[in-house]
Amino acid sequence: MEELVAGIGRADRAGDPLQALHLCCQALELFRGEPLAGLPGPLAELERLRLVERRVAIVQRKVEWQLRLGQDAEAVDELFALSARTPSTSRWPRC
Repeated sequence: MEELVAGIGRADRAGDPLQALHLCCQALELFRGEPLAGLPGPLAELERLRLVERRVAIVQRKVEWQLRLGQDAEAVDELFALSARTPSTSRWPRC
């Protein structure tokens, strides 16, 4: 996954949105279910949190590239899927 993330950065710097998007998709395919599910202990919990945060960051980059490429509907779908998978830890005040 780290090699793919590095590739995303290179594609970003090179201005290659299709490659960046492709690499984001490849990196996200590596995530299946909860990371380190069933492993107890504080070390496993810290690594689980790190991996979840990494996944969210990759989704954010993917959505950014989708929007730049005019794939608005796909970006919205990705954000809805992310919000369904990511539990809310805080409540936003109502306006």
